[in-house]
Amino acid sequence: MMEFYGFSILFKLTVLTTLLLIVWEVHLISAKAMVYKKYYPNTKIERWSLSKKEIPWSYHHPKYLPKKYNAPCPPDKVCDPEIYNVCYRYNSIDGSINRQSILGKYGVDKFCFPQNPKGRSGLRGRGELFRWGPNHYVQYVISRGVNVREYLVVNSHDKKNIIFPGEFVDNSRNITFPPMLLNFIESNLSEKYPENVVQEIIKNALKNRILRYHGYYADDRNTDNAWMETLIYDINDSDDSNLGLLDTEHLTNSLNLTWKIIDKSVIDSKIEVIVKRARLTFGQKVASIIRSALKALRDENKAGIMFAFGDAVNNFVGLSAIVITLVDMHFINNKDIHSSMHFSSHCLWDLEQQKKISHRKTMWQMTDKEGSCGI
Repeated sequence: MMEFYGFSILFKLTVLTTLLLIVWEVHLISAKAMVYKKYYPNTKIERWSLSKKEIPWSYHHPKYLPKKYNAPCPPDKVCDPEIYNVCYRYNSIDGSINRQSILGKYGVDKFCFPQNPKGRSGLRGRGELFRWGPNHYVQYVISRGVNVREYLVVNSHDKKNIIFPGEFVDNSRNITFPPMLLNFIESNLSEKYPENVVQEIIKNALKNRILRYHGYYADDRNTDNAWMETLIYDINDSDDSNLGLLDTEHLTNSLNLTWKIIDKSVIDSKIEVIVKRARLTFGQKVASIIRSALKALRDENKAGIMFAFGDAVNNFVGLSAIVITLVDMHFINNKDIHSSMHFSSHCLWDLEQQKKISHRKTMWQMTDKEGSCGI
């Protein structure tokens, strides 16, 4: 068979054709718009009503004047303040805060406010979220057993909702466990085992973790200027040799967690719902996959080709499938993921930038009585 730069032409055509078909399928799904509830959570603030065509930022909408809402910051959290006089380093690592999005580069308007990559939401501001731009939420689905599985969940009287341990973090890159969950695991295990054994248990557990989903999270707390992105990790301890050793009945249990028998299909269906609600992100992600595949083809990188192709198949072929991707393990210092107040480097402080910030402050303040802004 004819070879071209180490690959058969047939192989290349098969890969590229498959990716193009995936793009087409994603394009059809991407036509669906995000749907939010009429009132913002825990408030009586009504979202601006939007038709499907009005949601994308590319649609010129001069009459769009949504209300603004910035919830008070909880006493145990650190939040970005209202940004009248600073311009955060969006789409980059901003000190200890990762302001990059899994979806790629997002827009920042002329007043230095980040734009939700899903488009208009009918409400501006930070809402109940902690950061402007992407808010990274890390969640763990931890189970033990094989045929009959027990899942580590928050002990709640709510029978309808299953709550897994999760937490907002400033930087989800290379994270092991979010701080509070890591502290719970270490404290609980250390009551039975020495420190070196505890760390070995954690290390072995992380070797078996699987990334079930990483992407946009369609949450009603999202606004025009702040949104959630989530990582859902899965760890199954089939023989009770690592996290299955956690004792939620008698030892330290600061997070009020408990082991609960749940059918695996129920868990899978809940994750699938998250994936389905965020399908609009797939078009953006597949574009990145194709770029990786094309680069691998150009560089004659067979491993890169198969990784990109495999990623595409896992994520897009049979779009009802749940995303399952093996991830590399990297350990970081716990202090790197604790929230901290951080004012980023300002944008270029030239005359034009000063005008933008002054104008932005005026635009927000002059409309506060009406709860609207001409962004």
